[in-house]
Amino acid sequence: MLGGWLLVHLRRAAEPVLPPDLFANRVFNVASIVMALTFMGLMGASVFFPLFFQLVMGSSPAHSGTMTVAMMVGMIASSTLNGRVLSHSGKYKAVQVAGLSAAVLAFAVLARGMDTARGYWIIEPTIFLLGAGLGLVMPNMTIAVQNALPVPRRGVGTAMLTFFRSLGGLLGVTGSGAILAHQVHAHGLAQVARAGAQPAAQALTVAVYRHAIANIFGAGAGIVLAGLVALLFLPELPLSGHAAGAPPAAPAE
Repeated sequence: MLGGWLLVHLRRAAEPVLPPDLFANRVFNVASIVMALTFMGLMGASVFFPLFFQLVMGSSPAHSGTMTVAMMVGMIASSTLNGRVLSHSGKYKAVQVAGLSAAVLAFAVLARGMDTARGYWIIEPTIFLLGAGLGLVMPNMTIAVQNALPVPRRGVGTAMLTFFRSLGGLLGVTGSGAILAHQVHAHGLAQVARAGAQPAAQALTVAVYRHAIANIFGAGAGIVLAGLVALLFLPELPLSGHAAGAPPAAPAE
């Protein structure tokens, strides 16, 4: 009911906060779906990195925090490279497809590596790959949306893209928390109670959490894969003001 009232209000307002004609733009619609799904998978899974490092791999809290730095390093490195590629080619879709494909692969490898108790030599490079893949998606998607919208709509379009990104992340964290709680309660508590001896109970607890977090990353792989499929429907429009070898206009804040 509130959604219907909002639509009526937006159509009647002279200057609505959320212009309805924004959703008539295909680039904006596809970009919003891709960003929501991407961050649903990313935030839903990556929030459990510290728990995995501490509980399953036995790292200290300080060490577990530094283990996730690889993702930010990958994101910054790929974003820098992406700027150079985009300034010369003026093409943004192929780079995003490559980035999301790398992210899907990283999620799948992390899910498998966590479930089979692989060491840091598998986990850390894959975290870097995950960050590198995402670094090829986010800046390009902002540029694609701003390039597709008329100047008066670029500000609200960018803001709504950020909103859908945050909404996807929120739903991802909520859903992954539900998966973890279900796995722990369905497979963990009864087994731990039957274990009796403290070492055996501790080993079972670690195994249950390892399996649960691996399932979360597996779900993340599926969600980001859905985002990759949606990305294939993104129209690639010529960048306004772009010339070969000249950088495109910087995205508006």
